[in-house]
Amino acid sequence: MMKINDKGFTLIEILMVVMLVAIMALVAVPQFLDFQTQSKNAATQGALGALRTAIANQKIQMVVKCAAPASAWPEFAAVSGNDITDGTYCAAATLAALTPPLPAIPAADAVFISGEDLPVNPWDDSSTVTDCAVAACTTGGDRSGCSAAATLDGGWCYDDASGIIFANSDNDNENTF
Repeated sequence: MMKINDKGFTLIEILMVVMLVAIMALVAVPQFLDFQTQSKNAATQGALGALRTAIANQKIQMVVKCAAPASAWPEFAAVSGNDITDGTYCAAATLAALTPPLPAIPAADAVFISGEDLPVNPWDDSSTVTDCAVAACTTGGDRSGCSAAATLDGGWCYDDASGIIFANSDNDNENTF
């Protein structure tokens, strides 16, 4: 008499497991991709918060230490160079020419953000700051002033007339932050 070996799974059982795994993968993958978008948006918001705070702090420093008018914002050259002394208000020569002369800004106080570079835009890994010099720059999300062709060059877009800075990219409406 032959002994029947009942060990193992039938083909139907294996196919059912494969189908269940496939259905779970179809549900999970879009959710995972959405987490990547959400994390980049959150990182963009964080970087913009740091940049906006730094610009506001340097504006106050310009008024207090450099005798700049209260309406002045840090200039484009100063923001893009991460150094307040790159602008005209706080340059050593400008401070020395004032009556009475003001002391030069110490190097530790001159940077907007600690370190050599500004934070990168998480959508394109660029810390480049583009000068936004037209009326369209007064509304976050309108990058048409950032470049002549209204292209999204990456990094940040800064308007030194209003102190507005925003992401110079548009992958998931991050310019509305």
